[in-house]
Amino acid sequence: MVTFRVEVRYLPGVEDPEALTVKRNLKILGYDSVSGVSMARIYELTFEDGKDAHEKVEKLARNLLSNPVINSYTITETGD
Repeated sequence: MVTFRVEVRYLPGVEDPEALTVKRNLKILGYDSVSGVSMARIYELTFEDGKDAHEKVEKLARNLLSNPVINSYTITETGD
């Protein structure tokens, strides 16, 4: 078995509406010192057969889990 972690984030300059909402709510709650908030989606994918698994994860991240126009992603092998 092999497990991969795929982290998907907005590209720099792309507005993140969820993060902006969290930042606004933090200010309402009195956390004025928070100057920035960013969010990421994290997927953990486990394959029973490690053969070609990294290539498969790369294809999934590029074609399904992210939008290349607004997102970047990183892939990390977390264990086997």
